[in-house]
Amino acid sequence: MAFDWNEYLNICKTPLTAYISEESIQRIIISRSYYAAYHACLKYAENNNYTKTKNSGVHKSLIKFYRDIKWNKLSIKLNRIKTLRVSADYEAIFDGLCSSTAIEAIEIAEWIIHEIRSKNP
Repeated sequence: MAFDWNEYLNICKTPLTAYISEESIQRIIISRSYYAAYHACLKYAENNNYTKTKNSGVHKSLIKFYRDIKWNKLSIKLNRIKTLRVSADYEAIFDGLCSSTAIEAIEIAEWIIHEIRSKNP
């Protein structure tokens, strides 16, 4: 059975403060929210003639796919959450990281997933 990428969003909504720091939780939420959205977008794209690139630009290529098919709002939101994810995963100092940034990531991911499902019920 295929992994349900929405499980990433479910974990983002689970209280974890008893286990790890607030900053860690915020970074995890941003990262997992992105990947929930990314995999929903990837599945839709692959079902619509997108071929995943073999080079290091996989994420940019997917964002470009949505821009090319004129789904601009989705492309912009996917790029925004990707930018947040890169900061959360790679920057030791993440300027602007707070609970509202994590909430923003969840909201963007939920919006993207809803949009994808509305096109592909």
